[in-house]
Amino acid sequence: MKQSIQRIIHFILVIVLLATSIFTVFYYWTATTTSDLRNLPTSLLTVIIFYILAQLIKRYVKKSMKWYDWIYYLGLIAILLPLPLFSSEGDWIFSTTKYGSLLLFIPPLIELLELILSKKK
Repeated sequence: MKQSIQRIIHFILVIVLLATSIFTVFYYWTATTTSDLRNLPTSLLTVIIFYILAQLIKRYVKKSMKWYDWIYYLGLIAILLPLPLFSSEGDWIFSTTKYGSLLLFIPPLIELLELILSKKK
């Protein structure tokens, strides 16, 4: 019983992670100016906080971390990189945030696939 409840909570957390990462990726892929990257809307900051909280809760539910669980740190660094770099301009900032935001999407996607495949076994 306890394991099935943990599995349900884990599944819900993965869905939350996927939804928040899709929102974040969409924002960064549609950003057109460096001002969009530096002046983040409150809704995006809230979504990023939910993403981080879901990752932390998932760690307590899962009790173990796999290699892909560390990838989201690189994604967080990539999306927050433009904030302290006020004087930087150029395409490298857009490339870093666009492709770095994808690193937030990859871990929950892999985890969802693992949950689906492990259920079929």
